[in-house]
Amino acid sequence: NLCVGETNVLTVAGGELDYGWLSSAANIATVTADPADTSKGLVVGVSSGMVILTATDTNQCSAVYTNYVSQLAWIRPPTPNDGFITCVGDTNFFAASNSFAVAAFQWNPAGAVTTAADGLSSTNRYAWTTPGSNQVMKVTQGECSLAVTGTVVKVELTKKPTSAISPRTDGPAGLAASDSEATITVKTTPAGFEDQVTLEIKEVKLLNASDPAYAPPDNGQLVQDATDKTKWKYTTWKEARNQIHPHTMVVKIVAKLNGQECGSPINVVVKSVYDYI
Repeated sequence: NLCVGETNVLTVAGGELDYGWLSSAANIATVTADPADTSKGLVVGVSSGMVILTATDTNQCSAVYTNYVSQLAWIRPPTPNDGFITCVGDTNFFAASNSFAVAAFQWNPAGAVTTAADGLSSTNRYAWTTPGSNQVMKVTQGECSLAVTGTVVKVELTKKPTSAISPRTDGPAGLAASDSEATITVKTTPAGFEDQVTLEIKEVKLLNASDPAYAPPDNGQLVQDATDKTKWKYTTWKEARNQIHPHTMVVKIVAKLNGQECGSPINVVVKSVYDYI
């Protein structure tokens, strides 16, 4: 068996030199005699299919060889030449197929691997545990192999202040605007992916689940700094001084890279305005 794009050597014996070589389907595989030794045919896989290769000696005696040319191809990722960017701990889905079930699929590194009953396709779900550039996922079937290279990113979030903040309010006078703001800083390993990370408010919930039900008027606002893309400002909702039964809330903020949650979320605690009056 031969892979598309691969060159193989066939050797014939028992006849009289010189030999001529012929392919039954040059669109599937070509074959040419080795100029240094015509008993050797140089075969190049062109496309998927079956081809018959014939070597004929000077006495018009022939040897026939049936060759299957298989084409291993990526299903996922759909654009392997672009590589991939993923997050530490995220499960990534890779899939490959072949035109012939020439051998078992082998993945490296291998996670949760499944292979179709007909042996023509296989999937691999794998999560990297450490960050780094030039991470390679390789799949092999028989003599055919494919590889895709990408980057595994670790995202870390930090906040200032580290203590609780207050809702915005029309009083008391002792509360400054900065009391209702928190700055979230994004760090990535490897560095340089910070501007590709987006932050989202995932949920706002009671700090103490046993407290009476309370929902703030909105979730607040999260805005990326126009100049320093590593920094985001979270501003709380506005809470009236006469708000009925407000309680301390937790705002969960998550980082996303390529639409996937990446790294651990960070929590911003927002105390009731009553705690500041």
